[in-house]
Amino acid sequence: MADTKNGLPLNELLARNLDKLTTRITYIVLTGFTLVLLILMIKAWTTFEIVNGQNVGKEWLDLFRDGFLILSGILTTLIGYYFGNRGSEAALKQIEEIKKENQRLLANLDSIAPTIEEEDAGIEAIKIN
Repeated sequence: MADTKNGLPLNELLARNLDKLTTRITYIVLTGFTLVLLILMIKAWTTFEIVNGQNVGKEWLDLFRDGFLILSGILTTLIGYYFGNRGSEAALKQIEEIKKENQRLLANLDSIAPTIEEEDAGIEAIKIN
């Protein structure tokens, strides 16, 4: 991969920028949804009255309740996504470290016990009856 000016491979730089972008979009959407929910709560609070046994402004209160339920569902989804994503990132890093260690061990094994395949081809297998 081509190196960037930070010395990071291009795929690593793109992955970091994608993580930052998704985090920013998440915060913007959650902030916007929370503001709309706050406006609905204020509207429901100011218009709710009981007049002649009738609830005036109950529609706004129901709308706020439904919005709050949606927001809580979104939050639980996002929390699950981020915690699940962090676990997979840690597992991927461990796999990369194990791969590097295995490659190093394989290189050491090749240097310690070199074999010549042409010489090994003439050796007959031992048969046990």
